[in-house]
Amino acid sequence: MLSKVVRKIVKFFISQKLWFFPKKNKLLIIDNVGSEKISECILGNKNYTVLHTRSELYYWPIIFYSLKFIFKYNLNCYKIAFIKYVNPKLAVSFIDNDFNLSKLMLNFPDCKYFIIMNGRRHANFLDDYKKYKRLKIDKYFVFGEDFRDHVKHKIPNTIAAGSILANHYLKKHKFKKVKKIQYISLFQSWYYENKFNFEIRKDWKNLDNTFYEPTTAYTLKIIKKFAEINNLELEIIPRTNWELEEEFYSNMISDFKFKKKPDFAHSYNLVDDESIIVGCTSTFLMECFGAGYRTGFFTFRQEIIPKNHPEVFRYVEWSWPRNTEKSGFFWSNTKSEMAINSVLNNLIGTTEQEWEKETKIYKNKLMLFDKNNQIIKDSFLSENITLN
Repeated sequence: MLSKVVRKIVKFFISQKLWFFPKKNKLLIIDNVGSEKISECILGNKNYTVLHTRSELYYWPIIFYSLKFIFKYNLNCYKIAFIKYVNPKLAVSFIDNDFNLSKLMLNFPDCKYFIIMNGRRHANFLDDYKKYKRLKIDKYFVFGEDFRDHVKHKIPNTIAAGSILANHYLKKHKFKKVKKIQYISLFQSWYYENKFNFEIRKDWKNLDNTFYEPTTAYTLKIIKKFAEINNLELEIIPRTNWELEEEFYSNMISDFKFKKKPDFAHSYNLVDDESIIVGCTSTFLMECFGAGYRTGFFTFRQEIIPKNHPEVFRYVEWSWPRNTEKSGFFWSNTKSEMAINSVLNNLIGTTEQEWEKETKIYKNKLMLFDKNNQIIKDSFLSENITLN
């Protein structure tokens, strides 16, 4: 407890401070991370107030006001004071895996609280949920029907709505002649961004790309050979624009295009209708699948990852929580060159009608595609939130 207090004090002293009150608003976004995405993909405006939860910004008037609540709410006194002052009718967060925020919102019975799924979740998602006797979640918007059904016994107000980013940026895929293979990178950029952070150094010391390189190289070499035989370009859509990531792939294969994001923007405008899109399981790959792109999943890391590896929970078969056969028309959960080539052949040879038939039972179950986020927008409108 003491170390936690000390860290908070250090963060406070290096944080930005403002000398005025935050704007009173009927809409509050909790946590600055994802606030711009909610603004662009849902609201279409900036008419909201943000509660920064990572000690990056404080308001001096709220700090003084929070002293009134310090004995009752302890380290949460600033957040409580902030929400009381802003007095929102609706609070929303893009950080759906932080149940502490849902516990915090129990203090505000007159304010609705929505959370929006921001990435694929795993079997351990509800582990933290079990630590709480009560939480406030008025609506939880998730990617697909299978995950909704997986959590609704704990979070009954769960709604399948797809990815707000894919729904906003991706267009429904149109079938064109295949000219390229696009591989979605799973480069572990987070490790390099945080490896000097003392708080996470011990737990995350083995999470660089060393462990993932053999399986990535195995898959890419098969894909590269297939592309050459079929006279297709090979592009890698990166997670970053770093030279380090490009070198990571250059050590495995040659003659590929590292398709950098223009101006470090999002990757959604990098996929196109003349491609088949493949990779290991990832949110971006699943988003492409939901939008109708010819998508292939090669998820066999779960077969080789040590049981004591700190990221073992992440590597599940592509369709989790749905169970499927080990291989299918557009996926392989086994480390097999024959299975990977079979998927690639299916993807370049499929027709639009065949693709619809093969994917129909999975699409809404795993990643619903709701163009322009109408499902979530309707919920915001029902709370009298202005959208543009």
